[in-house]
Amino acid sequence: MRIRSSGPATLRAVGLGLGIAATLVACGTTTPSGNGNSTVTSFLANATASDGASSQAQSGSPPAASGGPSIAVSAPGNVVGGGAAVVRIQSTQPFSTVFASVDGTSGFLQLSLKAPTMDTTLVLNVSGGIPTGNFTQDYRVANAGGAVGSSSTVPSVASSSTAPSSNITGTWGVQGSPVFAFTQNGANVTGSLVIPGLGAVMGLTFSSAVSGIVSGSLFTATNKITVSVSGGGQNVQCSETDGLAMQISGNSMTGTYTSGTVTCNVQGFTAPAANLPFTITLTKQ
Repeated sequence: MRIRSSGPATLRAVGLGLGIAATLVACGTTTPSGNGNSTVTSFLANATASDGASSQAQSGSPPAASGGPSIAVSAPGNVVGGGAAVVRIQSTQPFSTVFASVDGTSGFLQLSLKAPTMDTTLVLNVSGGIPTGNFTQDYRVANAGGAVGSSSTVPSVASSSTAPSSNITGTWGVQGSPVFAFTQNGANVTGSLVIPGLGAVMGLTFSSAVSGIVSGSLFTATNKITVSVSGGGQNVQCSETDGLAMQISGNSMTGTYTSGTVTCNVQGFTAPAANLPFTITLTKQ
């Protein structure tokens, strides 16, 4: 689309909306990863990238490093069987393919992105029968020419899905200010960010949809944020999918918030950068 004179202000407004969301959120027995008989899909069932690309399960080992892009990975350290996790991959060089694997297992997930990028987010669906205990996620990427970069690993702990020991229905906030509203039905949680007055900021339309589960006292979820601005010949829409992994203790929960890649219908737009993931503590209001 062609951006007219009001375009830069509109884009800044969208960036502001996403930035406000990020700022508000910001203010056992050990089991080896694999025994040689397990496969990557025993841990990571499948994945979808922020551009809509879907993973394909491959046999064997992911390709070895061959001088491709190096990456930085932000991912939760705790996952729950049957839940979802958000993993953000960033590089200073464009990459076209993502490989996800688990140390000690066979096979890997491969995602062929729709266009080269330096920043993508994966929403991982965790296997419902994931072996409990410690495991190591492994990520690497390849550029358009096929050169593969060195791997980046994420130490993780897997928990099997168990009956919830907590109910988090209600409003949760930081330092007395509401941030999230949750509704729990059994183990399933839905909700949204609570950002009063955001719609008055330069005509922004903002929505947030949280979807997750409580397993024991561990809450894991994804949060899909959408911000749009219409009017004056502009129709800008941006979205990102973020992730939460929180340990619940009474009327408080502490954990990490991983912010995903912002995608917009305006080519070349980038949102404000953030130091991710955030460590956060939420208190029931």
